[in-house]
Amino acid sequence: MKKSPNFSCDLTKNSKKGFALVLALSLMSLVFLLVVSLVSLVSTDLNLSELRKQKVLARANARLGMMVALGEIQKHLGPDTRVTATADILDERVESSNTYLTQGYNDSLSVSDGIDLNEDNQYNKLSFGQRYWTGVWKDRSKSKGGVQPGSKPFPNILETGNSVNKTIMPDSEYDPHPAVEVAWLVSGNEGYEKKLAVLLGTGSFASRKDYIEIPDAIEKDQRYFIGSQTSYGQEENAWEDYQQVVRSSFSNLGSEEYEPNYYHPLVDLPDPDDSKFPNQTVWILKKPLLKASYDPENPRDWKNHLAGEPVKVKKTKFDIPDEGDGLGSNAGSYAYWVGDEGVKTKANLVDQKKEDNPWDDLSVAKEPNLEAGFGITFAQSIEEERQNILSLGMFAEIDDVTGDTTTKSNSMAAHFHSLTADSYGVLSDVRTGGLKRDLSAAFAVDTETTWEKDFKGYLYQDRIYYMKNLSFRPNAFANQWHDQSSGQFSPSIDDKNFVLAGPRWSTLKSFHNMWKDLESSGSLSGSEILPDGFPRVVGDNNVIYPFQYPPNRPNGEMRIRDIEDRINLFREPTMRPEPKNHPVVPSLVEFKFSTVPTWTSDNKLALAMYPSVAFWNPYNVPLAMKDIFIEIPMNVDTAGYNPKEWDLFRKWYIHNPNGTASYIPDHLSTSNTSMPAQNWQVPPGSKPYIDTNGNGRW
Repeated sequence: MKKSPNFSCDLTKNSKKGFALVLALSLMSLVFLLVVSLVSLVSTDLNLSELRKQKVLARANARLGMMVALGEIQKHLGPDTRVTATADILDERVESSNTYLTQGYNDSLSVSDGIDLNEDNQYNKLSFGQRYWTGVWKDRSKSKGGVQPGSKPFPNILETGNSVNKTIMPDSEYDPHPAVEVAWLVSGNEGYEKKLAVLLGTGSFASRKDYIEIPDAIEKDQRYFIGSQTSYGQEENAWEDYQQVVRSSFSNLGSEEYEPNYYHPLVDLPDPDDSKFPNQTVWILKKPLLKASYDPENPRDWKNHLAGEPVKVKKTKFDIPDEGDGLGSNAGSYAYWVGDEGVKTKANLVDQKKEDNPWDDLSVAKEPNLEAGFGITFAQSIEEERQNILSLGMFAEIDDVTGDTTTKSNSMAAHFHSLTADSYGVLSDVRTGGLKRDLSAAFAVDTETTWEKDFKGYLYQDRIYYMKNLSFRPNAFANQWHDQSSGQFSPSIDDKNFVLAGPRWSTLKSFHNMWKDLESSGSLSGSEILPDGFPRVVGDNNVIYPFQYPPNRPNGEMRIRDIEDRINLFREPTMRPEPKNHPVVPSLVEFKFSTVPTWTSDNKLALAMYPSVAFWNPYNVPLAMKDIFIEIPMNVDTAGYNPKEWDLFRKWYIHNPNGTASYIPDHLSTSNTSMPAQNWQVPPGSKPYIDTNGNGRW
């Protein structure tokens, strides 16, 4: 009997070998999965590290840009003698931001209203994105055309309030136009090498040839700031002259590499999307100007949702040195723009006492009228709490601001460049530095010697060229001009030593100190409100001629007595007839009357007059009047006509070649009116026009 083979041991052994293979493959798969997971984790972590690095670098670059911007602010705006304004003063557009509540804001919009500053018959716009750059101006530190530092804040005045000397000439070193541009606070203009001036040379050896400033109110041949060599004076129009100097000095947009000598609002920056100059500029302000219709999921469409003009600036690039070899291996950039909050309306300014003393609101506005100016109204519950609003964004989020959320958001976007919640300032003297002087402190001085020395005269005294080219003869015609250089028709008065004098210091003092009497008694007495003197009724009371000899009279028709009747001809300059105190009386602003023809009981023609007088109270206290006496001299000459015949009378007068009033047939009536045939020729020597003055001149 044959036995079957025993395979039990072999099967067990083979099965163990297969399990090891499966187990090995499983372990290898697990290890591979672990390795892949670790690689993926490391890769993700590396990517996150790179993103964190980029974020840290971006924050560091932004912080660097902010520190540079603060440094530029301290450098250019630290002194008191600085003034800021936006580049909008160079833009000729005049428009309301309310316009863009209903339409989009873009660069292609046509200009319907503006001021043609350079007189080229069109309204010129600044480059899109540069309208709201902030500029800095200062008082020049050198005399006009000179080399000595220290521009005079005021002219050298040798005349006191009590004396005027004919031999004293104007101060030739004083410059009435000392303001020059200092800087434009945007990235690209920082550092020592960037100078806002017309320069000679380059680099560290560059010297200033001329300042940058609009030479308005300066004659073409006098437009120089440093020495006689000037870049100005090429154009008659001061604004066009200024634009030409700026563009020729700074712009190099035509070159392959855009790198102007200085970034000025008149020098066009390329668009950030310009392929010719990639990665050169950036839109630094746009989010606050976007309407509620903007979709964050479609950021490329942001220009179609603007309610105001964005701001673009130049990127400032720099190299980050490697820690190992110190070579520049990484490139970074930053950009900044300094906005001018001082030119905006402070929206959260509230007059807490406007209900207590409304008279003062007539003198000066203590809070902005947001409803009339910007269409922003508040519920009564929040009207007095507006000062707690810290940012413009809160206006759109507060329910007590009237309007729906979309309307309020669009309104804040449209008015971003006009409204602010962060506007502060000090009363600095931008001319001489320090704080402004409080002249009212002088009115508290009761010492007569002090007032006699410094405040006896007028607020100002300016020497002027005084010429009267009309005749002062009693029988002079209305159009008889003395406008010839010499002879009978030369000027009646032609003198360059008259003095235009303002009101007295004592008048200002009297007005300032009235509060003391009102505070003590609550009213003013008659002696306190009435003037202690009166100005001349006829003649020119604004000028004085304080010299011993009479003024120059080319035609010689005026005697000394005639001059004294018409101007203040006194040896003492403070003798001008006028009140030395400040009277409190209403101002007569209008006098009119209507006339109605009538007749008397005995059938005589008469004229009924109905006068009307209008007064204005310019003070913040009520005025009570009892009796009013107004004397107005009038010369009335009446003539009666039949209205049915007036058209015939008028034609008679027009066609009368002699043109005299005596030919008007005012004695005719309807029953015997007869008009001769007008079939005549102009007599020899006659003129076919009406000569109303009889002197042959129009």
